[in-house]
Amino acid sequence: MITVFNRRELISTCSMADRVEIVHDLNAAGIDYRLLVENRYTRARIFTGGRQNSDSAYQYTIFVHKDDLDRARGCLSQDYRSIP
Repeated sequence: MITVFNRRELISTCSMADRVEIVHDLNAAGIDYRLLVENRYTRARIFTGGRQNSDSAYQYTIFVHKDDLDRARGCLSQDYRSIP
C-alpha cells in the first residue's frame, strides 16, 4: 500500500503521452504506483486573458513505494531515465 509517508516521486511530466508510456512500463513490471494530476492553470489566469495550452495544462506526477523506486527507475525506457 502506498501512502504519503512511504512514497517517492518517480517522475513528473506535462505530457499525457509520456505519462501513458511510463504507466504502461510500470504496469508491465508489476509495480504499484499513484498518479497525482494537477491543473496548472488557475481561474484568475483564464479570466485575465491568459491562453491555456492544452499540451501543458496538466502536470502528472507519478509516485511509487520507496522500496520500489530503484526497480521502477530501471523499468523506464531510456528516454525517461535522465529526467530528475
